[in-house]
Formats: sequence, C-alpha cells, structure tokens
Amino acid sequence: MIITILLLISVSSSLATDFTIFLEEVTWFKAREICAKNNQRLVSIESLEKQNEVVAFLARNVRQARISLWIGATDFGQEGQFRWINSGRPMDYTRWAKGEPNQMLGWERCVEIVYDYYTKWNYQWNDMSCERPRNVLCETVIECVCPKSV
Repeated sequence: MIITILLLISVSSSLATDFTIFLEEVTWFKAREICAKNNQRLVSIESLEKQNEVVAFLARNVRQARISLWIGATDFGQEGQFRWINSGRPMDYTRWAKGEPNQMLGWERCVEIVYDYYTKWNYQWNDMSCERPRNVLCETVIECVCPKSV
C-alpha cells in the first residue's frame, strides 16, 4: 500500500515536501531504489521542524501500533559518524531513542524512525542492520512559487 500527501514545510517557505510511505518491508538498499524509481529519496530529517512535519504526517496516515521506516542516514563513511545521504552532512539534529545508536554487533549502519505504542518509542531513531526489512519513507522536495504575504 502507498500513502502520499503534499505537505508544506512552512507557510513562509519556498519549498514543499511530498512524503510517501511504502508499506512494503525491504532492506535499506531496496528502500533507496524504491524511492529513486518514484523520483524521490529517503527522507532526511535535518531539523526539529522537519522531524515535527514527518511525525505529523505519520501520525495522520499510519494506524499500526508499531511501525519502522527507513530514513536516509547511514554511517558507511566512518562507523559511529552518521550522515544524511542526500546532503552528505553530519547529523547535527538527532532524535535517537535512549541508548541509541548502539552499533549492536557492529552491523547497525542504517537508520530507521520507529513508532511503538508498547515500548513508548515515539518516532525516535534507531540504528539497524541495513539488511533488516523495514517500511519505506520517501520524500520529494518541490520548489514552489508561493504568493508573498502582505
């Protein structure tokens, strides 16, 4: 199942973000391919504002008690140094769950955003093995011609 909606990042912004959820559990690498095939990319959450937009979108559109979605960050360059794949920038803003990232067994190189009613993970981030199947959260950043406020 695919859920998509156009969501403005902010009223004054000249950018809009189109988020898409693919409720198909795949590896992180396959998730990247799925986004690219749809002219999108894995979501980058580089600010609290963007995190809030993603959380609002997911809260409106996902009804599971637990969901994990791949986002666009890894530590492939240097273990423990997570970066956004779309910009190459280090993760200055983070929303790691308590005790994360933990690099369990040295295999956890990709990042997921997790909502879990039972463990109280409220759209927090977790490092996970890139080979574990997860749902996919893609985005398209769209430049728009927005009317100027008066």
